[in-house]
Order: sequence, then C-alpha cells, then structure tokens
Amino acid sequence: MNNEPAFPYSGVRYTRDGVDQSTTGMSLRDYFAAKAMQVCPEMDAYNMKDNEGRCNFIARKSYEIADAMLRERTK
Repeated sequence: MNNEPAFPYSGVRYTRDGVDQSTTGMSLRDYFAAKAMQVCPEMDAYNMKDNEGRCNFIARKSYEIADAMLRERTK
C-alpha cells in the first residue's frame, strides 16, 4: 500500500517558535480513516450499548475502509 502524507509540503515551514522541517502531516491512511468515520452513523455501531465497544468498532471499521481505499489506488 502507498501510505504517503495526505497533505505533503516541500520546503521549510515557519512557526512562532522557529522553523519546523520535520513534520509531513497526517498519513493518507489516517485521512481516509477520518473520512470513513463520517459514515459510521450509517452502521449499526450507534445501536451498541457499550460506549467503549462502539468506539472500538467505529475505529476498526474506519481503518478497514481506509485500507481498502489504499488498495484500490494501486489498481
């Protein structure tokens, strides 16, 4: 899978505290998972009574969708 940065930039970024050259941003997998999480209300997760179980289910499913999206990009 190709999991490059979602919002890459080149060059130097200047911050209030100085120069930051090490941050490349969130990964594409994380970005896809965050987007996939938005459809989770459509899943049965919100019918679960256990809050921790619901959160784990949503996180797991979001990354499963993100991984599938990354696989599709290589086709």
